[in-house]
Amino acid sequence: MKTRILSLLMTVALLGCLLPAGSLSVQAAFPEGIRSNGLPVLNITINTSLEKLHLSKNNAATDGQVTLYTATGQQQASVRLEQMKGRGNASWAMAGDKRSYNIKCVQPVELISGAGAGKNWVLVANNVTFATADRTGLGNLMAQTLYQQMGGASALSCQPVDLYITEGTAVNYRGTYLLLEKVEIQKNRVNITKADMTMDENFDHVRYVNTETTNLSAGEQALVNRGISEFRYAPGSKVKSDGGFILEADNRYLHNNHDHGDKGAGSFFVTSHGAQIVIKEPEFVTLAQLTKVATFVQDMEDALYNRTGYNAAGKYYTDYLDLSSTAKRVLLDCVTGQLDVFKTSCYFYIDGDNNGLKGKLIAGPAWDYDNLHLETKKLYSTADKTWNAGARNWFAQLMTKGGFVDLLYDMNKDMLSPMASKMANETLAVFRQQQMASQNNSDLLWKSAYDREHGRDFPTLSLTFINRFKQRVNCWQNAVWTPDKLMGVTLSVKGGTITAHINGTGTYEWCRVDEKDPSKYVSLGKTTSTFTPSEKGAYFVVARGASLGDGHRYGGGTNGVAGVVMYSSVAHIGCIHSLDAVAATPANCWESGTAAYWTCKLCGTLFADNKGEVTISAPKATAPTGRHDWDAGKVTLPAASDDTGVYTYNCKNCTATKIRTLPKDPSAPPREVAIQTEQGNIIIGNASQGTVIKPGSADSSMTGQTSDGSVILAPGTSMEDVVDPTPSGTTTVPGTTDSTALPPGETAPNDGDGTNFVGTVVTRPGGGTAQEDPAAEESSATEMIILIVAVAACLGVLIPLTIMALRAKKKQAALYAAYEEALQNGTLDEEE
Repeated sequence: MKTRILSLLMTVALLGCLLPAGSLSVQAAFPEGIRSNGLPVLNITINTSLEKLHLSKNNAATDGQVTLYTATGQQQASVRLEQMKGRGNASWAMAGDKRSYNIKCVQPVELISGAGAGKNWVLVANNVTFATADRTGLGNLMAQTLYQQMGGASALSCQPVDLYITEGTAVNYRGTYLLLEKVEIQKNRVNITKADMTMDENFDHVRYVNTETTNLSAGEQALVNRGISEFRYAPGSKVKSDGGFILEADNRYLHNNHDHGDKGAGSFFVTSHGAQIVIKEPEFVTLAQLTKVATFVQDMEDALYNRTGYNAAGKYYTDYLDLSSTAKRVLLDCVTGQLDVFKTSCYFYIDGDNNGLKGKLIAGPAWDYDNLHLETKKLYSTADKTWNAGARNWFAQLMTKGGFVDLLYDMNKDMLSPMASKMANETLAVFRQQQMASQNNSDLLWKSAYDREHGRDFPTLSLTFINRFKQRVNCWQNAVWTPDKLMGVTLSVKGGTITAHINGTGTYEWCRVDEKDPSKYVSLGKTTSTFTPSEKGAYFVVARGASLGDGHRYGGGTNGVAGVVMYSSVAHIGCIHSLDAVAATPANCWESGTAAYWTCKLCGTLFADNKGEVTISAPKATAPTGRHDWDAGKVTLPAASDDTGVYTYNCKNCTATKIRTLPKDPSAPPREVAIQTEQGNIIIGNASQGTVIKPGSADSSMTGQTSDGSVILAPGTSMEDVVDPTPSGTTTVPGTTDSTALPPGETAPNDGDGTNFVGTVVTRPGGGTAQEDPAAEESSATEMIILIVAVAACLGVLIPLTIMALRAKKKQAALYAAYEEALQNGTLDEEE
């Protein structure tokens, strides 16, 4: 016993000498060598060396353990590791020694509360070195949060973590990472049918075909004749039952990505207009599978590129492409300045089965926001001046569709613009504070002293990031979406007269669709806003006006000329519309809905009204409510004499839960065995050992203490993270030793029901503190005695170091204050 105590004292003393000032804390639940900097902790044990793992992205650790802890050291999950390897293309080649990883677990596990269980997870390093890359980690977190708030298709959950990688007995601290769900077909992620098939993943067996390939099979020749200029598939793959597809528009890494030793994608195709589409899942498809999806995409592209919006088969581009999900992705990419918009990391998916494809091509999930042009006007609603062939030009074509741009206009006004304002002025400050301790320690590991002394540290870079996004949102709202621009065009029909409605300013030219070939049209020479055709047919208007972009070319404009041409949706004159009503889809807490609309069974036109007068390209989207509707709640874990209980509320509209602690019950027996509650939570141990709560359905986007004192669990946290008593009105990061309030003006946002929706930051409303626990005080007293002895043992080392640290900190604080003042006043030169 004496030996164990002596060892403990020596360990604590050594830590006191080695750790930075202010970081010493006792967290007995963590394994030796691991601690939290205010975030959940992920420790991955591997059976190889990091050096070997980093030699090539194709090297993998094939055994180990993945363990997740809360910020206070309580184990949340532990599962066997099946594989861990590097990930990314640019983020692999340009990330230095701080790498990003894909991890695959032997069994499904929920590493982010509310995300649902899955085997595959992604760790993003946010360490790409080129000029426009975000080194703060705020870019990905910001974009994923906005996308989730907009109700984006298959939005991914994410959570900043402190990462440790253990090689044998060597524990390696790796800094701050962003943990995300992987883009994959799975009920908790992209929820479409997964093909049951055996894939031949041998690259020596794959078949590559282009227009110069000879000895084509009949199926290959049919694809070439259809306009697919090149493609790759796996003849050796076998399909038992077919499913849907995840696609990626990728104009960079089609032939030379790093996933297969620079051999490129397993399966892909290139359309007649040069769109390079990787089939991400299933990865090695048969010719029949490739033909199915490539033909569908080519049919959509043919319609998209025609001014009428129809292809030669008479189908409109909206018959193939889901406009609501596409509009959300376009708006998100534009407002964040996504450099790779429609160039790479741009995902789509479509469901299917043995009978063919089902539904439309859906844009999403959003991915890869660590490379942003926040400081420029690029990518507001156009691409950049240097055009890339292919899928990027899908963006250009979409911006010529007046109905689509009108949808962008409404969706931005009703949803994105207010969300972006709140992100810029409130939420990013919370994200910054939440990660401050973790990122500061990560900087000590990855950044040189020169970088840290010259403003290339997290506090400085994150403040710059926030200020640049504020400037971008201000420009987005006050210089881009302005009445002098052409911001969409729609049609209405009444009594045989068609009226064009323009958002903003523009001119008109009426046209008629060719009856025999709807991909062709003839101009009628009419230039007023209203037009009464003299004969039956399909009509649309061509509108011309000022571009939303920064003088970039798209549609009928030219580079450097702020002009744009848009083509409205089609009005069918003479069609006696037979309308089917489509009921409204109500929005819930974090999923957008759609307004009611009507569709004509004869001509296929969509209408916003039941009279068939106001044509639309897609139903109006309604924003997520942003608030939960809680039920009355019930006891899900009775209180014990030595442990508190749990009272759980469930949202009536989504899977979110919130819990509040029930006080100990002196009349109840002690809790000394594992108990599984009806919520699926596992409660282990007793009060003296600490309580572990594994939430089964917490909302990954909302957390905090509500006005009734209950708690919504945040991603990767447990009750221990949020019941730390703090003074009224103080915002702190649980698990850290810093309980300083946020800087003036940096307040945690509120979702309307008294709960914050970001990270693990908690605001205590209404005053009051949590009830103190005498048992906890006794345990804390013992720990304090040990701590005092340990500190005394190393005072000879700590005192000189502390004096030096205080002097340096005082100097740094003065410099930092001067920097912030200059930055706020706009007097700081960017080179400084």
